[in-house]
Formats: sequence, structure tokens, C-alpha cells
Amino acid sequence: MWSICKKELRQFFSSLTGYIAIIVFLLVNGLALFVFENNILDFGYATLDRFFQLAPWILLLLIPAITMRSFAEEFKTGTFELLQTRPLTGWQITNGKYLGSLIVVIIALLPTIVYYFSIQALSSNEGIDTGATIGSYIGLFLLAGVFTAIGICSSSFTSNAVVAFIISLIACALLYYGFDAISKLPGLPAGTDYYIGMLGIDFHYRSISRGVIDTRDVIYFLSIIFLFLAIANRNLSNGNTKAGAQKILTSKFGWLVLLVVLAGVNFLAAILHSRADLTKEKRYTLSGATKDLLANLDGDVQIDVFLKGEFPAGFRKLANSTDEFLQLLKDNNSSRIHYQFISPQDMMPGTNVLYGDSLTAMGAVPINLTVQKKEGQSSNIIFPVAVIHYKDKQSLVNLYPGASGKISQEETNSAEALMEYQFAKTLDKLTKDKKPGVGYAVGNGEPTDGRAYDLVQTLRQDYDFGMLNLRTQPVIPPGVDVLLIVKPTEQFSEDEKLKLDQFVMKGGKLFCFIDNLIAEQDSLSFKPQTIAFDRNLNLTDLLFRYGARINTDLVMDLQCDLIPLVVGGTMENPQFDFLHWNYFPLFSPSSNQLLNKNLGYVAGRFVNSIDTIQVAGIKKSILLASSPNSRTISTPALISLNENKNVPEDAQFKQHDIPVAVLLQGQFTSLYKNRA
Repeated sequence: MWSICKKELRQFFSSLTGYIAIIVFLLVNGLALFVFENNILDFGYATLDRFFQLAPWILLLLIPAITMRSFAEEFKTGTFELLQTRPLTGWQITNGKYLGSLIVVIIALLPTIVYYFSIQALSSNEGIDTGATIGSYIGLFLLAGVFTAIGICSSSFTSNAVVAFIISLIACALLYYGFDAISKLPGLPAGTDYYIGMLGIDFHYRSISRGVIDTRDVIYFLSIIFLFLAIANRNLSNGNTKAGAQKILTSKFGWLVLLVVLAGVNFLAAILHSRADLTKEKRYTLSGATKDLLANLDGDVQIDVFLKGEFPAGFRKLANSTDEFLQLLKDNNSSRIHYQFISPQDMMPGTNVLYGDSLTAMGAVPINLTVQKKEGQSSNIIFPVAVIHYKDKQSLVNLYPGASGKISQEETNSAEALMEYQFAKTLDKLTKDKKPGVGYAVGNGEPTDGRAYDLVQTLRQDYDFGMLNLRTQPVIPPGVDVLLIVKPTEQFSEDEKLKLDQFVMKGGKLFCFIDNLIAEQDSLSFKPQTIAFDRNLNLTDLLFRYGARINTDLVMDLQCDLIPLVVGGTMENPQFDFLHWNYFPLFSPSSNQLLNKNLGYVAGRFVNSIDTIQVAGIKKSILLASSPNSRTISTPALISLNENKNVPEDAQFKQHDIPVAVLLQGQFTSLYKNRA
């Protein structure tokens, strides 16, 4: 087999034809990516998506040109009979030809890796997602393997290299795009479009090119490669029956068995499969809650996305990310999930009403963009929203939370990060007849003024929300699923702690946002310094029993937020400047936690550290922690604005990963167990 492979390589590179084919491939790719209209540089953000979308179509021409002479030339010159006299089986000859041609294709693809380093160097932000790029290249190599197998098979049918090229080109194009085109035909029964699309190469290539390696896609590619190599081997046998597998493949019954086996393997792969999300933020991995939500659907879900049209780079990226995410939902429940992209400028079917007018009536906030077009400058109104239809209900999904503020790359990235939450939250609301109950504890100095207004208004939209006074309420009502304790300032009595403890014992979820110290920014408005000391909330023993302890200290961090300070001017006209203040740390969420998935920096104000305690049956997960350059100071402590006069000494900030937010899960033990 290796001798055949080396013969193919020598034959391909023995003339200028091989070099010219590779040069043309790279030249066309380079021009399309960096020069022609809609090139990578016009996207405005670091991505190689354009390359991985374009490469399959260029390979449709390159690979048939490489493989067309594999067997056709041997048949034409009569050297195939000499090849058969060598001590090689038909499979060894076929595999040798296949491997030689595949190596040539890989040699053509390897120089394209320079595109990755070029875009990475040009990027002004975080650059390209390396894991996703690796996954995309794996998909491209598998696609090249399939096209090469089809080309080898086509060449085994004829002695005319041009005919072999045409057959290979048509076969590759049909298998790559044909099934996807059929799946989009109108009138197909619900759900069948998805399964028809699954038969095509494009479906599986797009899945892997996202950066997700799924065993279903890999097995599909390997099955297609094996099938076409088996057909080529059958053609080369010329009816000569031999022992073993060769004899089986020369009979019609043998081919039926082969097709059944391949179909069975792919069917089993669809049932028993695993996947590896190589993307940096694991953005193609749904949470368990979302998967359960999709699995329990008892009706069809139609999702209309209104991101179709000419957009700037940020919204084009948002539209692509939305498409990829919805395909992920469809992969998890193909028979129930359906989606389409619609232009807001289109008319609603059977009416004279624009979709945009209907969206405005539903409460969607339009964004007025200026899009540069060939004919000049024009105004463009877009609606970065989707509408989910479920049974007789519908609800709006805001895909761009920054719609009322500035339009920026940061806002777009935030929108992508929140996409699963936005869709899952809306779908959960549509599928449930009863809103979850959320209680807001009061009675211990928790804020009930304007500071809590936004929280209250937001929660009331989607939850059965209400205030709950722990001091006067005899027990926490059973309708409360989640209880919020937000910034209490007064001590908890044993009776109140018993109510909290029994709520947790009955399966309630307790969210505690605790400031263990009296340290407020408002105090610095009157004088440039304040003293931080213990509030003595009397919650230490309760939280300790559950597995955590909030310390009476302050976390300081070189990775911190800004504070406005008077740096000059007069009493009547002071000069303000924003300076970093180590008491306002910025926390990087733990990337391996579900609650922190795709979450950006979290700003803190006078934050206390948390210790975890070993408790049987309790799982502890760190949600937020300090940077590698942090420290803690014990209290009581003097906090002074004058500290900002000098740059902090880095040598004092040597601690790292100081926990400040912890998730406790498991079977808790009551603090009041065995008490009379």
C-alpha cells in the first residue's frame, strides 16, 4: 500500500500540474478572504468563518482535479494490468491511491494555517477562538477525506480523466449540498426536513466546523469514506471473486449487508453518542436545565428571528451566533424545534402589516443603524429580537440587551453570552402554567427603597414575587421556591434562623447576599475615611453548618474598578477624576461553573472572603474568586480615600483565587437537629 501511495505522490509532483493546482487553490482562497467583497477584513471582528464556509466549494474543484487521474490514467495507459500482477490486494491498491491523494490535499490545506496567525495578529481584542478553529480544521480534513474517496471512486469507473473529473464534481456537489436543498423544499412533513438534511455532508461539516466534535459526525464521515472506497474496490475487481470480504462485495447480497451495517452503525451512533466542545467558552454545550426543558416539550416550538438583512459586523456576528445556537437546540429535539430568519421589512402572510410594526406593538425596541451600501448612505432599522411561538402563546426574546444603550463590541459579546439564558428563560415561561415563587426577605434592615426597585421590577415580570417579613411571618409559605436575603444590616434572631433553616430542609433555595462588615461608600461622601467593622448578623453558625463561613475581612485586588475622586479645582468647581480603588475588586467568574457560563467581570464593593468547611454530602463550587494579585485585610480596618494618592505596592498583593461567592448543593443537616 505504501508503495502505491509513494507512486501517487511522485506522479503528482513530477510535473507543474500538481504545483499549479495547489497554488491556484491558495491564491483563490487568499483573494476571497482578504481582497474580494465581503472579505474577512470587512467583518470587523476576528473570525475565520468565511474561510471555512468558502473552502468546501474550492475543494469541490481541487480534489476532483487531484483524483481524476488516479485510476483513469492507469486504465488508459494499460498499466493497471501490471499493477494487478504485484503482490497487492485490491484494498491495498485502492487505499494506497486514496492515501496518496489525501496527503496531496492535506499539503494544500496546511499553508492555510497562516490565515489563523494573520487574523490573530490583526485582532485588537481577544483574537480567534483557538479551540473552535481546531475543530473547524478537523471538520475540513474529514470533508477532504470524503471528497477524496468520492474522487477515487469516480476515477475507477472510466479511463477518461475528464469524465472522472466531471463525475466526481457532480457527486461531491450533490452529496454536499443536495440533501440540504431538498430539506428546504416547502410542504415536507414536520421534522422530516431535519432528517433529510442529516443525510448530506454539509449538515455534518457545519456541525464540526463550529468547534464541536460529535461522534455522530465523525462516524458519518468515516462511513461515507468506507462506502466509496468499497465501491472503487468493487469496480477494480472486475467480477473476479476472491476469498473473504472481496467475495462478499462482489455480490448484491453483500452490498445489501454492507449498506444495512453502515446504516445500523450510524443509527446506533445517533442514540449512543458523545461530543467534545472545543470552543473557549463552551458556547455549544447546553446546560442540563435547558436539555430537560427541550426534552419535556409536548408541542412544536416555532422561533422567528428578525436578524435578516444588511448589518454591520457586530450584528452580522450576532445573527450567525443565533443561527448556530438555534441549530444546537434543534439538534437536541429536532421534531419539536423549528426556526427561521425573517426580515422586519417583510409583510406578514395574508396581511398588509410589516413584521416590524407587529414587533413594535409587542414591545420590541428597534435600533436605527446606518449601513453603508453601494448606492450610498441609508438608514436601516433593525429589530435584534426573536419571537417564540408555543401552542397558543408567544413571547418576545431580546437578543441584544444593549439595545437602549451604546452599540459596541462588548455589548454584542454580552448578547452572545446571554443567548442560552434568554431563550431558555422565555421558553420556560411559555411552557409553565405557574410562575416560580420568589420571596424577598425583609425585617432585618434589607433595602426596600430605590436601591431594590430595579430588582423588584425585574423579578415581578417572570416570577410570583413578594416581600416576606421574617420577624412577623410565622413560617416561610410553601409557595416560595427561592428566598432572597439581600444586604441585611440588623441581627437575625434564633427564631428567624429557625425559619430559614426549616425552609432549606424542605428543599427551598436560599440566596444570601451578605455584607458582613459595616463599610459603605456613602460614608466617604462626608469625610475621606471610614472604619469597617463587624455587623454581627448572627448567621455564622447557620452558614457554618451548611458548609461556608463569611469572614470579617476585606478583599483588596489590583484588578479593580474605578472610583470618582476630587483631584483639584475649587469648592465651587471641583475637578473629578476616576482612579482605580483596590476595595472595588473585579472578579473573573469560574469558567467551569454552569451559573457563570459566558459571564463577564463582576464588580464588588467592600467584599468579604469566604471559607468553605468540609461537610458530608455537600458539594461546594466557587462561583467568584479574586485575581492572582489580591490580598485580605483584617478588621476593624481604616478605609481612606487618601490611599489612592500612592500606587499600591504589588508585593503586598500576592494572594490569589480568594473565594467571595460559593454555591452549596446537597443534603443539608439542620442547625437545630436534636435540639429540644
